[in-house]
Amino acid sequence: MKPVRIFLASLLIVSATALAQTLPTYSTSDEVLLLEYDRYSLKIERPDPTPLIRIYGSGRVQVYYSAFSPKAGLYETRLSINELNALIVQLSSNGLDQNASTMLAESAEEASISARQSGGDLFYSSDSTVSVLNMFWDGAGEDPLIVDNLQQSQQRFPSITPIQDLAAIERQLLELANSDLGAPVAKAKSIQPKALP
Repeated sequence: MKPVRIFLASLLIVSATALAQTLPTYSTSDEVLLLEYDRYSLKIERPDPTPLIRIYGSGRVQVYYSAFSPKAGLYETRLSINELNALIVQLSSNGLDQNASTMLAESAEEASISARQSGGDLFYSSDSTVSVLNMFWDGAGEDPLIVDNLQQSQQRFPSITPIQDLAAIERQLLELANSDLGAPVAKAKSIQPKALP
């Protein structure tokens, strides 16, 4: 398992006071899942629903690339406890929990309506992506946080703080997934093509 070098640096700015006030309770076990993250395009079918990133209570991180990826395989790395706590605080202290999906969608819709009414540009994305975050602390984990076109929304709605915060966290997670993870610890699942009707 290759350790993470410089990652989540922007999340480590969380002060010790903020950390103590907003850090939810979680298990520090190597086997207890704390967070799952995935991002996919709506243009293609997802034959392998395994999330891109899984983060466990000990800081263990699994990054999974499906059999269709040039990086196919399961990789493991580790976050320090400080990095893990900073990530959890960043998510929990900004109200970015499972209940935020509706709030984020409504905020974006209100901003879009306001822009249209004031003569702003119309916007359409032909290559929609879906970002999915599932958090498993303090009883969370029943409903994932799902946001459509998060990075585009971040550019379109600079005044919506939760969208800006979540987009920054997503960039950090994608940076982790795209970092030098070494060799895979396991092969990707073999996916059988579906038969044509």
